[in-house]
Amino acid sequence: MLERDIFPYLGCRPIAEISAPEVLAVCRRIENRNAIETARRAKENISQIMRYAIATGRADRDPCPDLRGALKPVQTKNMPALTEPEDVAELMQAIDAYEGTPVVCAALRLAPLVFDRIEEMNSDLQLIVVDHAYFEEEQDFLDSIVEDWHKEGNLIPREWYETNSITIEEEKGNFNGLRD
Repeated sequence: MLERDIFPYLGCRPIAEISAPEVLAVCRRIENRNAIETARRAKENISQIMRYAIATGRADRDPCPDLRGALKPVQTKNMPALTEPEDVAELMQAIDAYEGTPVVCAALRLAPLVFDRIEEMNSDLQLIVVDHAYFEEEQDFLDSIVEDWHKEGNLIPREWYETNSITIEEEKGNFNGLRD
């Protein structure tokens, strides 16, 4: 986004001299191709760059807050939940018939199992970070770990996919970086 949408118009300007109308012009150019969310993210990226410039003494202020409400709002569309068994069956058939990369196919086949688990957990859903730095020497980091599956065990219990005939073990060689 920076190279395509922002740098060609603001990249050669001294950062301290970039004004709100210039940022708005860049964002409107993006909006004109009907990329509303991208325009919003572009403004956020410019604001992050400006805040860094302020912190390092290269600029005095961030013009982006002056643009609040100037961009078109992102249109969201609510998708209804599948409540009828026929609709769920159609989704499951589409997932089963999907032919894509091994990673996407495995994720699609695991999704219904995870949804079932989320339903069971109700409001006790927790965030699971599946790929992050592992600081063995940092005691604060080690103390924050609830369950360590890095060295042993599986993030997704084996019985979830064994009982549903998902052959992840057979496909494991197709994935980059998939751990046991």
